[in-house]
Amino acid sequence: MLRCQIDAYKNQEAVMGWRKELDTVLNTALSSCDHTPDTSEKCAGDILDFEENSECPLVHILKKTVATTDQSNCMLNYREYGNTDMHKYITCFLIKSTELSAKQMHGRKRMNLKTFAPMKISMHKQKKEIKDNTTVISCLRKQIAFSKHTQKPVTDLDQFISLPRAISDASGQPTIFCTKLNALKVIKSTYEAAFLSSLPVIDDSVQSNVILEGMFLINTIPLSSHRTFSDYAEFLFNRWIVKSHIQFKAQEIHVVFDHPNRNGTSPKDIERSRRIHDFVSEKTYKTVSSHVLLPNNWRNFLNVRDHKRKLVNYLNYQFITLSLQRFQNHECVVVTAGGFDDVNVDKALSSLDGVDGSIVECCHLNSNHEEGDTRVWLHAIQSKSQRIIIYSPDTDTFFVGLPFIDSIGDKTIYLQLKDSCFDHQFVDMRMFALQMSNDMCLKGLSTSVDCLQMVYISSGCDFVSFFHGYGKKTFFDTFRQNADFISSDLSICDEDNIQGLCAFFRLILCVYFSKHRTPASSLKEMYDKTICESALDKHVALMKDFRERMWERVWSEVEMIPNAEALKLHWLRCCWVMQYWKQGNTNFMSLPEINSYGWRISDGEITVVWDTEINLKKVNDTIQWYTKGCSCKSGCTTLRFSCKKSANKYCSPGCKCVNCVNLPTNLNQTVDDPDSDLEDSEQEEDISYESDSETDINEFAADKSGNTSTAYINYWDTFENYLFALPTD
Repeated sequence: MLRCQIDAYKNQEAVMGWRKELDTVLNTALSSCDHTPDTSEKCAGDILDFEENSECPLVHILKKTVATTDQSNCMLNYREYGNTDMHKYITCFLIKSTELSAKQMHGRKRMNLKTFAPMKISMHKQKKEIKDNTTVISCLRKQIAFSKHTQKPVTDLDQFISLPRAISDASGQPTIFCTKLNALKVIKSTYEAAFLSSLPVIDDSVQSNVILEGMFLINTIPLSSHRTFSDYAEFLFNRWIVKSHIQFKAQEIHVVFDHPNRNGTSPKDIERSRRIHDFVSEKTYKTVSSHVLLPNNWRNFLNVRDHKRKLVNYLNYQFITLSLQRFQNHECVVVTAGGFDDVNVDKALSSLDGVDGSIVECCHLNSNHEEGDTRVWLHAIQSKSQRIIIYSPDTDTFFVGLPFIDSIGDKTIYLQLKDSCFDHQFVDMRMFALQMSNDMCLKGLSTSVDCLQMVYISSGCDFVSFFHGYGKKTFFDTFRQNADFISSDLSICDEDNIQGLCAFFRLILCVYFSKHRTPASSLKEMYDKTICESALDKHVALMKDFRERMWERVWSEVEMIPNAEALKLHWLRCCWVMQYWKQGNTNFMSLPEINSYGWRISDGEITVVWDTEINLKKVNDTIQWYTKGCSCKSGCTTLRFSCKKSANKYCSPGCKCVNCVNLPTNLNQTVDDPDSDLEDSEQEEDISYESDSETDINEFAADKSGNTSTAYINYWDTFENYLFALPTD
């Protein structure tokens, strides 16, 4: 009855302050019935799942799409945002308050609410997309025309964009798709027995340990009754720590946090910068302590990385202090780690054996891990409890722990993915490993869990980019169907081992072959027909052959499979992530050098290296060949014009010369003395493909009018009739 009443309050749009109503209902209900403090806390935590429910707050009624945190925040608080913006508008533009500075007067920004509507592409990004498409179309047209004029077929399908657009956007940023959650859905459909809705009942003598990933705890929005950070810390302590102690009968509860950039610049900085949203910070918090008032907008507070870090510092100590007060008989031990920046950096502190409010150090849990995804597994492996429950809705945590399942001994580890009133989802890690070992599709693999981890990383995560148009389901299904062909070499993450790279090439080829089938009956048939001296040369030749077969089946570079060099750099980035995750069971990590694994660090900023310098130069030279050239007015008959001095010696399709006779078909054309027409020779005109030409058709018309030679006019007339002919009935 109480839950239905709360749900009814939340669904009433007319109720502006439903959070206050929720507090009133909760307090009334708890005060009107007889209960012990333990049952009161459990009831309160159970009810507050309605208010928090960070895992799936809103779902589209028709599409069943789960809203992100930002979408839920915008749709639930749109009235508050509207009132705040209206107040700023009145203050800044109508009243024109003298208390505001000039910067604040014009500091009002428009806030676009994030809903289920498709995300709009910015004008800046659209211009880059249009520019790339214009460059490709222009170069392709000139390539076709030049091939027809010279009577030579096109032997090399040139690339006209320097970026591998399948894994990069037009601005050079990694391609990001929110498909991480689909990974576990695919896994669940295949290994359903490992996924549980509730934990088995155990004997009271079995020791249990609950490990909470703290970065998800702080996403819980404070209630309206909370005034200070002390109130919020106590609320989190009761909501997560006390509730876990009662629900799972846990004798130990560990709360671990991220420590960003603990080991210097990290590849995840690219993803972190992407997650920063445009907002106006209402206040800068120099410190976070018990008596400091909470911010009005919790999301905006967390969007400031310095604010989030100070909150984590405060909660690490506050949880220990509250545990000493709450568990005075040491019925439950609380351990915190990852949130210290002072003398206790890299340390794990505990309330174990604390006397008179003292805090002790857990030396066996000290570590320099940056991510809570790896730190939870270090705590799980070091724990002496027989049953371990890890709460982490992050999909990465599941795949980080796959290689550690065999090293946990006789422990039983459950990974809790969801924690709400109506949906509790756990993964029995040992059962999952057993089911994978019995999977007939993976019988030929000696390291199936390591291969599955590499498939997850290479298909896109927080460190490496996703493949445009290919989600987790496509990668996992393709891997299971072609496991014997891909082989267990996929688990090799050594940059000097060619076998791991070749297995990765076969995985990507299988994924693209499943969507763009070539005339060959199977990829294995193409592989067997490719004859080369070495295994790497064979895979590179197969990749080139497959790219040429795909050329007529795709509509843009976005759908084209990246070249071998770009894929190798992507594989190196995946190897770095895999080596990083494999050290999750060690206290102090020694991370590989980032510059050697497909990234580049310059002035503290990290960027992605998308292709080799040789390929980038080849693409730029190709674009210049089709878009730049000379502008001679003497017919290009002297030895002083730029095209004659170039390596090609003949005028290119990008030339703007008049009465040109230096075409590839005029091989017997005589060249005058270099000093005869010196006054008619001009310098090379830089006709960049970045220029703002209206259309390529107008550009071609200008080319034809500038050159009056019969051969050149026939050249362009034939091309225009061939390319722009309208279909007839």
